[in-house]
Amino acid sequence: MNKFIEYQMFSTFKEFRGDCHRHFKKYSDPDEEQSRTNMAARQKQPYNHSTGSKSFLQSQHKLAEQRGESVDCVELF
Repeated sequence: MNKFIEYQMFSTFKEFRGDCHRHFKKYSDPDEEQSRTNMAARQKQPYNHSTGSKSFLQSQHKLAEQRGESVDCVELF
């Protein structure tokens, strides 16, 4: 009877430890969790309104030089 109780306690503890390990493994790296959150948010955006490494002001200036007239923010977007 004593061996049965020890076995049950040991197996229950192993299951509990495994559950804890799986739970905390998901959140082991906070940067990775933040990355997953940001990636999901970026995919929800209907369009990407960036110009790469150039700032919007640089793009606005370049477009204004090409057209020969000033460009407002709506046209730039």
